Amino acid sequence: MQDWLAKHPRFVMHFTPTTASWLNMVERFFRDISENCIKRDSFTSVAELELVSNADLAGRRSSSIPSLARPECESAFTAKDLARLELW
Repeated sequence: MQDWLAKHPRFVMHFTPTTASWLNMVERFFRDISENCIKRDSFTSVAELELVSNADLAGRRSSSIPSLARPECESAFTAKDLARLELW
């Protein structure tokens, strides 16, 4: 590996500690895509895989509001609770 890296200086290795909290979210993101999109289907092209993955991401974005912050749940929370959710 070191020889290959020496011959290809454009590539740089970055090592991330396994305890990095943000890395857990990245791993979860890819796990969810794998479970929701990739495991159940077979794809004949990269374009088809991208189409399914993008559709899954669009669905996530549309439902990314925490359920507690939805209008029908607001009456159960104080103004302080709702302000805290707004920051999230």
